[in-house]
Amino acid sequence: MKKKKILSLLLLSTILVNTFTISYATELETKDETFPTYEEETSDTIEKEDVEPTNIKDTTPTNSNENLSTGEGLYGSNVDNSIDEGSVLEDFLDSDTIIKRISGNTRIETAISVSKFQNIQADKVIIADARKYADALSGSSLTFGEYPILLVDRVINSSIINEIIRLKAKEIIILGGENSISSNVESQLNNIANVEKVTRISGADRFDTSVQISKKTVNNNLIVASGESFPDALSASILAINKADLVLTNKNKIPNSLAYSLQEFTGDSISLVGGVSTINNDVLNNIKNTTNLNSINRISGSNRFDTSTKVASSVVNNGTVIIASGESFPDALSASTLAQKINAPILLVEKYVMDNSVINYIKNNNIIKAIVLGGSNTISENTMNNIERLITGQDVVNNTKPISLGEYVVINSEQNTYISPDLNSKVVGKFTNKLILKVLDQNDTWAKVNYDTTTGWVEKKYLSNYSPLNFGKVVNDVPYISQLKPVYAPNGCEPTSLLMGLQGKGYTDIGLRAFLDNMPKHSSNPQKGYVGIPYNSVSDKFQTIDPEPLANYGKKYGNVVNIQGASINDIIREIQNGNTVVAYVTLFWNNPTYKTLPIEGKNARRIWNNHVVLITGYDPKADSFYIADPYNHEKAGANRSKSFYYWKNRSIVEKLYNYRKFAVVIR
Repeated sequence: MKKKKILSLLLLSTILVNTFTISYATELETKDETFPTYEEETSDTIEKEDVEPTNIKDTTPTNSNENLSTGEGLYGSNVDNSIDEGSVLEDFLDSDTIIKRISGNTRIETAISVSKFQNIQADKVIIADARKYADALSGSSLTFGEYPILLVDRVINSSIINEIIRLKAKEIIILGGENSISSNVESQLNNIANVEKVTRISGADRFDTSVQISKKTVNNNLIVASGESFPDALSASILAINKADLVLTNKNKIPNSLAYSLQEFTGDSISLVGGVSTINNDVLNNIKNTTNLNSINRISGSNRFDTSTKVASSVVNNGTVIIASGESFPDALSASTLAQKINAPILLVEKYVMDNSVINYIKNNNIIKAIVLGGSNTISENTMNNIERLITGQDVVNNTKPISLGEYVVINSEQNTYISPDLNSKVVGKFTNKLILKVLDQNDTWAKVNYDTTTGWVEKKYLSNYSPLNFGKVVNDVPYISQLKPVYAPNGCEPTSLLMGLQGKGYTDIGLRAFLDNMPKHSSNPQKGYVGIPYNSVSDKFQTIDPEPLANYGKKYGNVVNIQGASINDIIREIQNGNTVVAYVTLFWNNPTYKTLPIEGKNARRIWNNHVVLITGYDPKADSFYIADPYNHEKAGANRSKSFYYWKNRSIVEKLYNYRKFAVVIR
C-alpha cells in the first residue's frame, strides 16, 4: 500500500474564471493572435497532425456510458492525487534545487521519465499514440493528477512494459482506435503482470475521441480547445483540476459529436482556450446557444505563449511551473498528470526565446521552482538558465535565437580557438580580428571553424555571417616586378607573379633572376617543374609550371598553398583575408587557344596562350579584381618601364580562370 503526502495547498486549487478570463461579450474586441497565427504556421515551425475525416455526420453517437446519472463506473471517483511519498517529485519539491529538466532520448522515453519522476505507484496507466498529439492531450480529462500517460509508436517496447510493471498498474486505458494503438499492442498490454483490465476509449476521429473520453469521467464542466493545433490544448490541460473535461473542436465548426454532447451538457461552466485564429467566434456563439449558458469564457492571449500565461493566471499555483515547448508537442504530451498533481500551470516557450508574457508571469507570481520537459534540442540550455535567472530575481540574457551561421563567417575580435566547445578546454590557436573563417560544425553557442592550418571552436558571439559586399573593398599592396625589364623573361609569368606575392608578405627580398634560376625544372612535364627556359620562347614545349610544383617552390620562402580547383568565391575570400593569389588565365585576356605537344612521351592538349597574373584586390561593389600583371608589354597597353596594375571585371577573370582553376595563394 503506497503512502502519500497530501499538500494542503492543493485542496485550495480552483479556476479563477471571473478574474482572468474574457467573456463572450468582450471577446469581440480582442485582437487576433500575432505570433504567427496558427493557420499560417508551417511544418517548419510547428508539428501539425492530419485531421481524420469525421465519419458520424448522419449518425448520433451512442452513449456508451450506462451510469451517467449516478456516476457509477466513471473515472475520477475517489482519486487521491497527492504527492507520492518517496517520489523524485517529492524530493525535488523539498530540495533547494530550483529547476529540473525531465527528458529522454525519444518522446516515448520522455513520457516514461515523467512517470518515474512523479509516480511511485499508479492503479491506472493511460496509453496514447506517440505520433499524434490529440488523444494524449484529450487524455488530460482522465489523468486526475494521478494516472501517468505513456506513449506508444506502433509497437510496445520493453521500456513501456517495465514501467507499467514498476507502477503495479491494474488497469490500462487505451486512447484512440486501432489505427492509433493496434490490437496487437492491446494484446501485449493484457499479458503484462498485475494488469487485470485493458479498456479502450475511441471515437470516429480525434474530436469524437475527446468526447467519448469526457463521457467516461465524473467531471461535469468542459474545456474546449483546438483539435487542429496543439499549443492551446496543452496549456489548457491544467484546467481539468476544475472537474472539467478537455474536448476538441474545429476552428470554424463544432464537430457533430461535440455538438450532440453539448445538447446534453448540464455542467456549470465551459471555458474556451485560444484566440479567434484557432477557434472563431461563430463556434463560441454556437456553443453558447446550444448549452443556453449566459456566457462562455474565452481564455486567450496575443499568441500561444501569452495564452499559456492567461491560463496560468486562471489557477492558483503552488509556486511551481512546468515549462514545455510551444513549437513541437512530443515531449509535453505526458505533462497533464504532473501539472494537475502539483497544481502547476504549463507555460510555453520557444527553444531559444521566452515570450515577454512568460517572463513577466514568472517575475510577478512568486515562482520558486520550474520543471522543464524535453531535452536541449527542444528547450535550450540558455532558455533553461534564463528561467532559473528569473526565479532568482535576475534578468534574462541572450533571449534571442542564436546566429545560424552560414558556410563562412567573420570573427569580430582577436580570439583564442579551443579544441572543444568549452572555455576550459585546450587552446589550439588564435584568430586575428576580421578574419574570414570556414564553418565546419556548430551548436547553439559555439562554432567549429577553420582557416589555413588552424581548426578549432570559437564562441558564436564573436562571429558574424560573411558576405563579400559587407566585408568591403580590399587591395593588398605588393611591390611590382616586371618579367620584361630589367630581367627579360617573356615566359616567366608564373614565378614572377609568385615573387610579387612573397615580397608583398615580406617573406623574401630575393631578385627575380635568382628566383627564376632556382625554381624546379623538368624537361617536358609542367606538373613536375618549369619546362624550358623562361628567358626565351620555343614552339615544341609548354613553357610553364603548374600550381603544385610552383607552390612547393614558394614554400621555401613563406606560407604558400596550392589551391588548384578553388572557386572564384574562394579567391575572393583569400583576397579579403589579406592574401594574394597567383591565377592562371590567358595572355591579354583573350579566349584560350590550344596546342598538342608531347609530355613525357605522351601527347597532351593544353592552353597555348597561357598567362599568369597576381590578384591582389577585390571591389565587391564594382565586382572587379585588382591585378598586378607582370607582363607590362606595349601590346597590353602598358609601358615596360612602369608598373602594370589595373582593375578587371570579375566576369572576365572568372571565365578565363575557370578553364583550368589553377591557383596558388600566398598567405
